[in-house]
Amino acid sequence: MHSGRGFVLIEVLIVLLISSVVVAAILGGLVALVRGLQPQDIVVNGEALPVAPTFGAFPSAVRLHEAFSNHVSAARATYVFGGRHLSIPANAPAAQLAPLKIQALPQIADFTAGLPMDAKSFYDTYADVLGDTEAAPNADDFSIIVIEPGDTGLTVGCLVQVRRTDVGISDGNARTDYTTREVKLWEPGTAEPLRYAYAERHGQTDPVFIGAVHTWMRFQLSPAQREEGPACVVFPDPWVYSGSRGQADDLPAFSRFSYFLAVSP
Repeated sequence: MHSGRGFVLIEVLIVLLISSVVVAAILGGLVALVRGLQPQDIVVNGEALPVAPTFGAFPSAVRLHEAFSNHVSAARATYVFGGRHLSIPANAPAAQLAPLKIQALPQIADFTAGLPMDAKSFYDTYADVLGDTEAAPNADDFSIIVIEPGDTGLTVGCLVQVRRTDVGISDGNARTDYTTREVKLWEPGTAEPLRYAYAERHGQTDPVFIGAVHTWMRFQLSPAQREEGPACVVFPDPWVYSGSRGQADDLPAFSRFSYFLAVSP
């Protein structure tokens, strides 16, 4: 009896060992196949960018969004530039404000002109410091300026720039289209911005909204009577990608980095 049970146990162990080897070989082949079909990174303008879905860029994204969340929690005002505007009259093109070009923390020394209740009026008030807006922005692009209390009064707490660029990478006779995504955050006391950037196959995250959508509490052509509601902003997420198993009940992919930002929190 005892020898028979020992023989059965040995057989089980051998089967488990063989199964483990086979499974490991299959998984290794699948990983090699995926790596062969999709490169781990591509070089864009001399910089190697990881190709999403990539966990490599995710820690940098988490650090940036931790800093951004801290600034938003202390905000006196938050202004979003770029994106789509809902529920405004067709004769109000002035509200279609493009993202800012500035690539440094703007220094607004005097806030005596106040904090207007919409981004367009804020830009008009402080345009000499904020500079130009993008002439031909992508629909995914947007900028955010957070105003918060400082040591001697109000100050610019942070500037965020989100940009999309479509590029084509050639390898011999083959060409692959990619979308590159970059997020930068400038805050006081730092020499370099917090940043994360990555690439994805062209059209890979089309089902995932990225960008900004503005709503209005009250809209009038007169800026003094204009009050912007919360803007929904969705940042690029290096670890999210589209796709499903073909099931009718599949949930669509979504970004972890979504916010509702009120002009006056």
